[in-house]
Amino acid sequence: MPRIVVVRDSTVNVLAAGLNSFSGAARKSLTAKGEGLISPSLEAPMPSPEAATSQRPRLLLDVDSHARALAKAATWRGIATIDTFLLSFFVTRHVGAASAIAGMEIFTKIVLYYFHERGWRLVGWAPNARMRSLSKAVSWRVIGGLDTFILSYIITGNAKYAISITSLEAVTKIVLYYIHERGWRLIPWGRLEASAA
Repeated sequence: MPRIVVVRDSTVNVLAAGLNSFSGAARKSLTAKGEGLISPSLEAPMPSPEAATSQRPRLLLDVDSHARALAKAATWRGIATIDTFLLSFFVTRHVGAASAIAGMEIFTKIVLYYFHERGWRLVGWAPNARMRSLSKAVSWRVIGGLDTFILSYIITGNAKYAISITSLEAVTKIVLYYIHERGWRLIPWGRLEASAA
C-alpha cells in the first residue's frame, strides 16, 4: 500500500503522494482501518485559485510621486544649465549666446524632463538597477540633445556651433545624469510603491 506523507507547514498542511487522487470512499476506508495514513483533521479543502492568487506575494515597484518628479526635474535643471552654459561659452566664446541658450533651456527642458520622468514611471523594468539609470540617461540625452540643437541653432544661427554644443553635451550630460539619477535613488522622499501586474 502506498504511504501518504503529511508535511506540516506553518500556514498549510500539504498532503503528498496523491492524497487528492483518493476517492471519498477510499479515504473513509483507510481512516476506518485505523492505519493512521490519513487523519480526518488534516482533510482540509484545497484553496480556490482566487484564494491562492490573493495569497501570492506581490512584487512592489518604486515609482516617483508628482512632487518627487518635479523636484528631480528642478535639481537636474540646475546641474544641466551650468553645464550647458559652460559648453556653449567654450564653443561660441560669447557670454551672451551662452547665457541665452542656457536660459531658454531652463523653460523647455523642465517641461520635457517632467514628461520624460512620468513616461519612465510607466516602465516597471528594474526599478533600482544601474541599467535603468543608464537607459534613462540615454533616452533623456536623445530628447535633450534635440532641444539643445534647436535652441543653439536659433540663438547662434550657426549649425556648426549647434552641432558642437550638442555633441559635447552627449558626453557630459549622460555622465552627469547618471550620477544625478543614482543620487536620487538614495533619497526615499516622494517614492511610492505600486504592485506589478
